[in-house]
Amino acid sequence: ATDHNSDNTTAMLQEWLGAVGKDYHSVAWKVQEEPSSYPDELGPKHWSDKRYENVMKLKQEALTYAREQQADYILFMDTDSILTNNQTLKFLMAQNKSVVAPMLDSQTFYSNFWCGITPQGYYRRTADYFPTKNRQRVGCFRVPMVYATFLIDLRKEETSQLAFYPPH
Repeated sequence: ATDHNSDNTTAMLQEWLGAVGKDYHSVAWKVQEEPSSYPDELGPKHWSDKRYENVMKLKQEALTYAREQQADYILFMDTDSILTNNQTLKFLMAQNKSVVAPMLDSQTFYSNFWCGITPQGYYRRTADYFPTKNRQRVGCFRVPMVYATFLIDLRKEETSQLAFYPPH
């Protein structure tokens, strides 16, 4: 499913699914009428509380479905993430991690991972962040938070309690 798109994301995903869907054991596509706006949003790029809640519910629904299908893995990927290496999924699976994410390229200080986190759950800059983000530090590293694109190995016991919704 997708959320709050005002572009051709849905059409692009349907085209992709038609081209490569047969290569996967199962791909679930939930066609839905998306809200053009949320009642509490300030604009189309604003992440309001209602939007966060809707996205968490969609992710939880996908996770529950994958578990019911006894899937080995589930890949979550934001529509603004672009994977250019067609071996990325195989590489992530080969890492044999419960949760693993590719490091996405970014032209800003932001990335799809945090190297540090405060006790309250907020971002904390660490000495490892820029060397990792700038690919001077290479490898697969344990970090406290990944987002945008990540793979969950549902075969691993430690992932059985992972949930997106309801909030903890």
